[in-house]
Amino acid sequence: MLRSLLIVGGNKEKRWQFALKIAQENLEENQIFSHPDFFSISGTNSIGIEQIRDLEKRLVLKPYRAKIKVVVIDGAEKLTLPAQNALLKTLEEPPENSLIILTSERKDLLLPTIVSRCQVFRLKGEIDLEKNSLNLPEIQGKRVGECLKIAALYCSGKNEAIAFCRQLLLKERGSFLNNPSIKKASNIRYILNTLKLLESNVNPILATGNLLLKLVK
Repeated sequence: MLRSLLIVGGNKEKRWQFALKIAQENLEENQIFSHPDFFSISGTNSIGIEQIRDLEKRLVLKPYRAKIKVVVIDGAEKLTLPAQNALLKTLEEPPENSLIILTSERKDLLLPTIVSRCQVFRLKGEIDLEKNSLNLPEIQGKRVGECLKIAALYCSGKNEAIAFCRQLLLKERGSFLNNPSIKKASNIRYILNTLKLLESNVNPILATGNLLLKLVK
């Protein structure tokens, strides 16, 4: 039996529904949200290592009602690097009678070692960052006034600012996975913090302007 799957492509809802369908088939029940052997992990901006450690504790327990335990990590691209490393240990030696399903926008947003331990299912419409980016402006070398002008141009409203920061996050995570560095890890943390601030309804221009100043240092 397969122990770990990765679903990419489509959109968030399609990935989630496909993951649920697999879970239903393996648990042999349609109503799985109250099933004692099913649980899911997700996060608004990130999925941390504590959530993965809790997953490890749950998976070592024997199934309560079904033949296996099924977990869905929805939006696995949000896993922090420590969380990915912790998950990797579980994927290397998955507990018996368990199935771990990951969903992600793109597989290259995850560590290659994680992808290599999963059977990959590609839904139609896998996201291509180059084709679907917001044409992010070059910010390196920009001064305070220039950073604020970029923020005003791209982030005049909350939704625009969130979309802008999420594109920055995708870009930084992809860059980090290809060539890790302390600076890139700090940039990812700055972006995640800014996304939290934006959800709290702070001024989007000031929040993203401050973020850009941190990124160009």
